Amino acid sequence: MKKTFLFISLLLIITGCNDSNKSKNNEKSLLDDIVLEDKDAAYECSMYNKNNKDYDIAGKYAIFLDDKDNVIMVNSTEVVESKKNEILNQFENYYNSSYDKIANYGGYTYDIYQENNRVIANVIIDYNTFNMESYATEHEEIVPYINEEHHLTKDKLIEKYNSQNIKCEKKQK
Repeated sequence: MKKTFLFISLLLIITGCNDSNKSKNNEKSLLDDIVLEDKDAAYECSMYNKNNKDYDIAGKYAIFLDDKDNVIMVNSTEVVESKKNEILNQFENYYNSSYDKIANYGGYTYDIYQENNRVIANVIIDYNTFNMESYATEHEEIVPYINEEHHLTKDKLIEKYNSQNIKCEKKQK
């Protein structure tokens, strides 16, 4: 009886460890698969989120600043991985509809596509050409993140990213 209990306990521990390692390996794999143009970026940010075994989502974000710590550009790639086409289609539609609405303000370049059980969203936001003043007038939720000159500030963007479990680190030059 003790041998059976010991065997089952050992099996549970090994199985649990394998699942944990699988999750960590998938996180590493998803993040490693993202190649982001971040030369001259001031900050690199990343996130990974596993959702109820239906999908994994990973992202990398490069933040570019001017000499006053205003955000002048964000280059990002997010990858959603799932074995369920329904979920992939929902994410692809979500990304496209979100970016289609914002593109009217200028400064947005995006490419959303599906490949190998993944939705990939590549987005570049050039805040030098984005009409932040107009956007802020129509979307009050952005107001706390911009300064008087209608610039998105580094500290506020990183604060927002942190609230969404996106970890940011200052790049070493």
